[in-house]
Amino acid sequence: MKTDSYETIVIGGGQAGLSVGYHLAKRNLRFVILDENERVGDAWRKRWDSLRLFTPACLNGLPGMPFDAPKWSFPTKDEMGEYLEAYAERFSLPVRTGVRVEGVTQDEGRFVVSLGDERLEARNVVVATGALRVPKLPPFAAELDPRIVQLHSADYRNPSQLLDGDVLVVGVGNSGAEIAYELAETRRCLLAGASKGEIPAPHGSRRFRVMFRAIRFFGHRVLRTDTRIGRKVGPKVAAKGPPLIRRKGADFAEVGIERIARVSGVQDGPPAARGRPRPRRPERRLVHGLPHGLQLDRPPGIRPGGSATSRARCRRVGAGAVLRRADLPVLADVGRAPQRRARRRVRRPTHRDAAGEGAVGDAAAARAGGNERSSPGDGDQAGLSRRGSRRRPPNKDASAAAALMA
Repeated sequence: MKTDSYETIVIGGGQAGLSVGYHLAKRNLRFVILDENERVGDAWRKRWDSLRLFTPACLNGLPGMPFDAPKWSFPTKDEMGEYLEAYAERFSLPVRTGVRVEGVTQDEGRFVVSLGDERLEARNVVVATGALRVPKLPPFAAELDPRIVQLHSADYRNPSQLLDGDVLVVGVGNSGAEIAYELAETRRCLLAGASKGEIPAPHGSRRFRVMFRAIRFFGHRVLRTDTRIGRKVGPKVAAKGPPLIRRKGADFAEVGIERIARVSGVQDGPPAARGRPRPRRPERRLVHGLPHGLQLDRPPGIRPGGSATSRARCRRVGAGAVLRRADLPVLADVGRAPQRRARRRVRRPTHRDAAGEGAVGDAAAARAGGNERSSPGDGDQAGLSRRGSRRRPPNKDASAAAALMA
């Protein structure tokens, strides 16, 4: 078996792997970068067609080579792939493409990287494969009706991959939100899961730029492993997941995306969805397309963007056999509590008020123009009622007590 030796082996030819290679090359160290794709940058080229980066071009450049685009533009996934390939060529980085690492072990103080029929040895190994690169599927995915098209977001490219009919997107991360928004333009779309908040500014606006810089500073300078607050809060923030960046809840309502809390399992073939969205991080993203023979009928009286919660029925077209029933809330106004009228605070008369009732009553009677019905108690209530916009009726018990004490 062929064995090559290096000072450092970098596994992964994305942004992190190429950046590490840039600094190793500056130090004239012997190293190699391994990537399983056929071309540098294919990890971006294989994403869905309409994907644009969430970060501006001014922050997408790697060490030694800025991203050639307007500062606050958002490049496409293909532009990012071309940039990474040009970066590797510019600095002559030794990238081996089309190789898959099967394992890393240690042997006599050195690391051994297995590539099938080839072994590589090195004193150092840098794993730069990225996070969440392996698709995760829920256990009930295998129980779904085989006529339902299932796609993970890693395999989704465009709406043409799905059959005609309704679609269910599971997971409200940034990928799930972008895919659901695109699918809602051509078909009825349901979105399951709860997001972890959103950046409260339109994507790319001036307000967004200020907030984005603040969030970036907090993440790069504060939530670090070498700070006390970073070690304490960092894992909680990472477990919670990032907020929605480009698509917001209002965008979902605008295109008629219907929200449901979660997919609880499978009921007679189709997925069973229940409840309102809850604050829960979606760990998996699936795109479910119902086949031509099935459809989700919209409940009567419910329109996209409404706030009502009703019972949706999934029926076989032309047969009328009910396949499942589930409570499906609509997106808009979810979680909005009914407005309550503010209750006015009325100060009750005290013994001090009663002691001065005679003077207050005389003043009120004078203002009333000698009204014969005026009484000391009425004058006091008239004075109290001037605080509000409406005049309240006099307190008969307080008026009687004031008259007796006078």
